[in-house]
Order: sequence, then structure tokens, then C-alpha cells
Amino acid sequence: MATNITQKDLTLTALITHLDALADRYDRACRQADPASRDARVHLAGQIVTITDVKDWALQHLGYSGSTPIEAPNRSEEAAR
Repeated sequence: MATNITQKDLTLTALITHLDALADRYDRACRQADPASRDARVHLAGQIVTITDVKDWALQHLGYSGSTPIEAPNRSEEAAR
């Protein structure tokens, strides 16, 4: 599991790269499938949709996922008062 945001992004980027290659492979197979083999084409098209959904999820999770305050209060100033 990723231990920080940078590692998480590296992992997601590697996953996205892998999914792109996988989608290309399934797309080629779908175009080369026998037109009479409707079941094979439908199966491959379903695989492409699933890969696209996972890739979209990964893209949404790139970067920092929380909110960062614009300015954090300086507690040392409060303690000095």
C-alpha cells in the first residue's frame, strides 16, 4: 500500500499506463475478431468498458485527496499572549 501521496500517485500512474496497454490489446482483438462471432466481440467490448471505468477512477484519485487550509494558525503567537 502507498505510504504517501507521491507513492500513491506513482502507483496510480503505473496502473493507468498498464490499463492503457491492456485496453489497446483488447481493442485490437475486438477489431480482429470474426464478425460472425458476436459473443466474442461483445465480451471484448465489455472488457474495454471495464478497463475504462477503472482508469477513470484512478485518474480521479491522482493528487492530494484532502483539503489544505490556506493559512494555519500560529499557535506560538497564541501562547505568547
